[in-house]
Amino acid sequence: MGSGNRVPLFINRFCLSPRTAIGVQTVRLLGPHQDWLHFHWWSNSFKQMDARSVLFENTVLSRYSFLHDSKLLRLCERVGISSWVGSDLRPALAKRLTEQYHERVSSTYVAPLSESDATRCLELTNLVGAPFVLHLWDVLQGDVASGALRELIDRAERVFCVSEPLLHDVSLIRGDAELLTFSRDASEETALPPGQGPLRVVMHGNISSYAEGLDDLDQAISLLEPKGFKVEISFLGSPKILRQSQTTLKRRVTARGFFPTQKDLDRELGHAHVAFLPGPKLDPRFDLRSRYSIPSRVLDYMALGLPVVGTVHKASATGGFVRKLGLENAATCVGPEEIANWLMRLAHPDKWAEQSARSRDAFAYLERQEAPAQKLKRTMEKIG
Repeated sequence: MGSGNRVPLFINRFCLSPRTAIGVQTVRLLGPHQDWLHFHWWSNSFKQMDARSVLFENTVLSRYSFLHDSKLLRLCERVGISSWVGSDLRPALAKRLTEQYHERVSSTYVAPLSESDATRCLELTNLVGAPFVLHLWDVLQGDVASGALRELIDRAERVFCVSEPLLHDVSLIRGDAELLTFSRDASEETALPPGQGPLRVVMHGNISSYAEGLDDLDQAISLLEPKGFKVEISFLGSPKILRQSQTTLKRRVTARGFFPTQKDLDRELGHAHVAFLPGPKLDPRFDLRSRYSIPSRVLDYMALGLPVVGTVHKASATGGFVRKLGLENAATCVGPEEIANWLMRLAHPDKWAEQSARSRDAFAYLERQEAPAQKLKRTMEKIG
């Protein structure tokens, strides 16, 4: 825990809300610590999730995602609405942060998702002054070889990466970088095979970033309709997310709302027969999300033994992940015809059972690895 009553500090853009994958995983990572602090600048609610989670931004700016547009943010900074001026906290706020937290923090965990995140993480770590661990979940904008991301990599006591391709690129700079992936608890629910009715397909999490894969699923269902093969699609999330998604599929999808607890989510997932993973689909040579990202929701599907059908690019980070776990064939469909074929095959109990077992085995394999939260805790205590 560090000397005296110092506590570890966790820094990323998101609040500790279950509405984001990073929020969920941050709660898991700080869980083993007796006490902690958390700094962030985006929120999903006007309510503070925990008294130890401190917002460093104007409340309204943090709450509404349409205000996160870079031009709007610059305007808010110029007129004094934002807590930030570029990558710097406003002087009065920076002074207050140093006074309140400089002697309280034993070690820091920073998890930027982009170059702009990295500049704020640098500012906050500099003001706090404690040694830090860097955890790269993704690089949605920027380059690990330059800028604030590079400075964080160079200065961190330890560097962790979520995916193998990200680890490969970071290892060219820091040869001691390691993998530290996501996790979840085992599920009390188990997926059941399809019966006589429609094949029920489910999705949850971020779907709006993967419109190409959603469109492929829409076309696959169009191919199946003349055969009399019925498919029902559910999205476990806000209807607003579905409405704003740029995809032809949304006319077919039932949005069942957001499920705030893992237990509630698992119960709803258990009503489905197949999970659909719409990406990352784009060529990782040109798309950063495809190059480095692994959607953590795949763990939810595997935990219940749901067969996973998807349009994941085979050369993407997620493609490598599902290949390692034996899920590649159904998860890396290259177009509507292949999706349609897999959906038809999974309507047969024997093929469904085979793919369900693959998902369960994949989750069991990940469960046998060292818990990420414990590995991180040990590292933070060592450097603090």
